Parts: sequence; structure tokens; C-alpha cells
Amino acid sequence: MDLKKETTLVVPTQETSAEQEEKKPMKTKKEKIKKEKPAGKHKKTVKIVRNCIIVLLIAALLFGVYKFVSREDEETAAAIISAQAVVRGDVVVNLTGSGMIEAMDSYDIVAKVQGDILSAPFEEGQIVKEDAVLYVFDSADAQKSLRSQKNSYDSQQISYETEQKKLENFTVKAPVSGYVQGIDASLGIGDEVSAGMQLATVNRKTVEVTLPFPVSATEVVKVGAAARLSSAKYMTNDIHGTVTAVDSVIASDFNATISFENPGKFVEGDELAASVEGVVSSGTGFCRMAESVTAKMKGEIAQIHVKNGDYVAEGSVLFTLEDEDARNSLRQSEINHENAGISLEKAYDALEDYTIKAPITGTVIQKNYKAGDTLGNMSNSAVLATIADISKMKFTINVDELDIPKVELGQRVEVVADAIENKVFAGEITKIIQQGTGTSGVTTFPVEVTIAEPGELKIGMNVTGTIMVSSAKDVIKVPLEAVSVRGGKTFVQVLKDE
Repeated sequence: MDLKKETTLVVPTQETSAEQEEKKPMKTKKEKIKKEKPAGKHKKTVKIVRNCIIVLLIAALLFGVYKFVSREDEETAAAIISAQAVVRGDVVVNLTGSGMIEAMDSYDIVAKVQGDILSAPFEEGQIVKEDAVLYVFDSADAQKSLRSQKNSYDSQQISYETEQKKLENFTVKAPVSGYVQGIDASLGIGDEVSAGMQLATVNRKTVEVTLPFPVSATEVVKVGAAARLSSAKYMTNDIHGTVTAVDSVIASDFNATISFENPGKFVEGDELAASVEGVVSSGTGFCRMAESVTAKMKGEIAQIHVKNGDYVAEGSVLFTLEDEDARNSLRQSEINHENAGISLEKAYDALEDYTIKAPITGTVIQKNYKAGDTLGNMSNSAVLATIADISKMKFTINVDELDIPKVELGQRVEVVADAIENKVFAGEITKIIQQGTGTSGVTTFPVEVTIAEPGELKIGMNVTGTIMVSSAKDVIKVPLEAVSVRGGKTFVQVLKDE
């Protein structure tokens, strides 16, 4: 319905001085003369000013009437809107953005070495597997360097092991199992000892004695035969032992070694006699049980771990010695050995650099060097080739900050390419950058879209992605012009019948 408002304005008019004069009562000639005489020239001036004021007032009033009528016409025009019937249907809200196609992963192959390229068994457009050999450089010099580093490492290994063994000698251990004896009471912590100095003895629990027997007893005195020993010192003949060794016959006698368990009273050098199966030895022998404990290196006593009379097992630590020079020498040897190991490891790594392998499974999109080419000093950072994973592709679109809350990972994206007509590719949002970029007061957020099946798409093509952020089916649809927002609430204008 068109609304039109009309306004009529009555403008008052001003009478002229002549008309006013006609309405006045007639005066006598004498009276007229009296009125006109004093006015003279001044009266004429007043009349002119008065007429000017009247004209200005009329102009101002006409201008006000014009503005009032114009505003009313504008309000009437604004009130005239088109009417449209509501309908039901589906509503979809989309976001659209453009970007350039990129490979999912792309690697530039750069050499770390210089020299001649011996082989490059691949071509552009070829699909190569991860770790496939791409380039082989001449590595003769690197192999020589590796051998030199290996020899240096082996030499340092020997030196280090030697120093370790020296340090092991500063730990004095029991040579056999037995009872500790002979520790000098004056020996204490901090005392200096020299190499070969006896520190103690360990009396074995098993005592050995070697005695002569007549040659006639060779069939009786054999290894394993039972023996009985006697001691005049301890006035006993009831010590039982076993023949553990038999020597060759010398002249009319031969020697046999008999072992027995020390009951606790025998010491090194005690004299004994023996009989085996009734055959008496032709002489006596002396007890052997003490093993000497000596210092193998010079140094200071740092710790004494036992005392006289203690029973110790073979290998038990008896004394700990210390020597600053020896420890410094070991530390220096350890450092040299470690440095040689690092150098050797670097040499192995350097040799591996002469064989370049594919970092990923992908397609060779560029090959710049081939077999027979030489990489010199100035080109060791040159790109030999480029490999890209184009089994999937991606592109990035910038989404306005007002729309970014509507975008989620996994949302589907319809993608079209300028260069490929009548085909829509399926994309998916795989990354939303959390930091936006502001330009001219507008902030946008990069959103990455991945295309799982790129088909004819190629790297560098321009594409447009459409993201469906919301939709509704079978809803009432009204013109956007009919919707207004006031006070945070949404209103729809409805045409009422008069």
C-alpha cells in the first residue's frame, strides 16, 4: 500500500500603505497638511525599510513551508515498501575463499658434500619410495678419512684400557680364600707404599705339604689316595689329607703333594711327616698356605678394609690405594678416547652424506643434476631435485574473524578450480591457525583445506573453496530487507490489511 501525505499551508499577506490609507477616515485638507509636513524625507525612508522586512519574512516562511512539505514527502516515500509472500524452503549459509594448490609435503634435495655425481637413477615424474637412493657421489677421500679416524680411535682405545688396568691395581684384592695375617700394626690411612711392597698375607684354609716317598711306594702313593699327617710341634698324628699331585721319580725317591683342611693351628712353614696306605714318607715337608698380598703400584693407602684374622673370599678388596697422577692420566686417556670416538662417528656420518636418499615417498617434480655432473664449492647448497607428495593436496584460505567461530576441523569443503571446468573436488578442513593476521583493521585466520583425491589438480593452480557452515530444511523464508534488529532482538515487518 502506498502512503501519501498532503499538507496545505495558508500564508498571511501584508496590506500596502495605499490600501491602508483608503481605509482610514477621510481627513480635511488642513489635517493632511499637518500630518505630511513634519514627516518629510524621514518618512519616506521608514517606509522603504518596513517593506524590505516584510519581503524577508515572506521568503523565510516560504522556505519553511518547502522543507516541511519535502520531509513529509520523504517520510511518505520511506513508508512505501514492497510486499512479498513468505515461502518455505531450505536455507544454506556458506563461506567462500580462494587459494593456491600446494603439495601435501615437498622436499628440496640439497647435497652436503662436493664432488662428482656417480649415479642418479631416477627421472622427473617418477614416483620414488622413501629411502630410495637418489644420488651417489664419489666418496674416495671420505673413505680414507674414515680409515684414519678408525686407526686413531683404536689407538686411544688401547691407551685407555691400559690406564684402566693401572687404576685397577690401586684396588688390592685377596689372591685366595683364607685368613688374613701379617698386616703391620703401624700401617695406616695416608701411608705411602711402593710397588711390590707386602701389605699382608692370606692363609688358605687348605694347606699343602710336599714330602718325599721311596720309589717302592709308586704303586701306593697315587693321586687321590688317603694320607695321614703328623706334627711333632703340635704332637699330633691324626691329620687327614689327600694326595693331590705326584712328581716324577728322582734317584731313589719321588715327591708327593698332600692337601688337608687347616684345623686352625698350622701356619706357614710348619714341619710335617705323612704316611699313605701304611707307607711312611722318607722325609718331612713344610706347610704352604700363605699367599702374599703386595702393592702393584705406588700410592697412598686410602682405605684398609680388613684386619688380621678376618676370613676373606678370593677377590675380596683388602686395601684401596690412591694416586693423583695416575687418576689424572686415566682421565686424560678417557677424554682422548671419547674425542676419538666422536671424530670416528662424524667420519661415518660424513660418508653417509655421499649417498643421498629420498626423504619421503613422492613424485619427482624437478631434477636439476644428473650422473656425471660435478658439484663445486659454490654450488654445494644447490637444489639437486625436488620431491613432493601429491597423493593429497592442500590450499589455504583466510577466514574473517567474525566467521572463524563457525569453522571446525573436519568440515567438508567444495573445491572448484579455475583451470578445470565442471568439476567439484571434495576437501576437508585439516588445520585452523590459532593466530590471526590483521590488515587495515580486519583480522583473518588461515584455514588449511586438504583434498584427498586431487585428480587433475596440479601444484600452483588457483582454486575456490566453499564451506557450508550452517543449513536448515523446510523453514519459512522472508526477504532480508524485511528483517531488522533493534535492541539485540530481531523483527520482521508484516503487512496488515486496513
